[in-house]
Amino acid sequence: MVILGKTKIKDALDAHPELKKLLLTLSPKFEKLNNKLIFNTVGRWATFNDVARMGDLSVCVILHKLNEATGSVAELERVFPECINAVPPPPEMEKPEWVNSVRQLIVLDVRSRDDFFFTDIMRQLGALKPDSALKVINSFYPAPLIGMLKEEGYEFYSETVSPDEINLFALYRDKNEDPDKNWQERKESFEDFDVRKSQEDPFGAIIKKAQDTLPGTGFKLVQKFEPIPLINMLLPLDFEYETVKKDFFEYHIYFYKKANVPEESQVASGDKIPVVIQAATPVVLPIVLHLLKS
Repeated sequence: MVILGKTKIKDALDAHPELKKLLLTLSPKFEKLNNKLIFNTVGRWATFNDVARMGDLSVCVILHKLNEATGSVAELERVFPECINAVPPPPEMEKPEWVNSVRQLIVLDVRSRDDFFFTDIMRQLGALKPDSALKVINSFYPAPLIGMLKEEGYEFYSETVSPDEINLFALYRDKNEDPDKNWQERKESFEDFDVRKSQEDPFGAIIKKAQDTLPGTGFKLVQKFEPIPLINMLLPLDFEYETVKKDFFEYHIYFYKKANVPEESQVASGDKIPVVIQAATPVVLPIVLHLLKS
């Protein structure tokens, strides 16, 4: 497989996972990619052209190093002879009128953050009201976020103020489309919740995590086994799930909290608790009841 500028990171690393370490050494700006969640998010939407912009690198330098490691340099030079030592410029965009005319502009500056701020951005986007927009200030070209906005149908605009300040504006989107549709396509952006090394029974912590999960979002539980009783407990509480077995003692369970739930199916305070919760042990039952009432 020859790696080109238009190749997505995920596709390249699926074929050559050993290239990840090499990629991280190419620019100091790639240090944040050591965060697994950030890396998975970038990999899903970003191409190597995008990576070049993010790291202020020549795309050809990146492509030559990666293809050299995989023995595909000759093929690269054959199919991409016009490769030049320059970072491809971000596409020029005409500034839309709504950037200056929206009634409310929410600003989120993530330049100094090294945590997984993608979840915060998604929450802010989900909270937008009509005639409002979100402004994200970043220190590099936000290719993964732009890819997500395109995929989700948002109107957006990006501008470069300086090499270390890139602004991205996203306009409120009318959510007529069912947000619960195809949530599995967004599952890799869910926050990790790894309980494999927990010294205590993690049941209470998992239930609290589920309680704190906003509708239309989710989390990824990493466990040594597939927790069927827990899954059966969360299903009546408006969750859907998908289990992926990664290894003999490593299961990834993606929990998604539905945004659109018919009123008649919602569990209200005072209603009969689902049978599966009634069967919970005496130790955890008070926790469940407390969380359901809070």
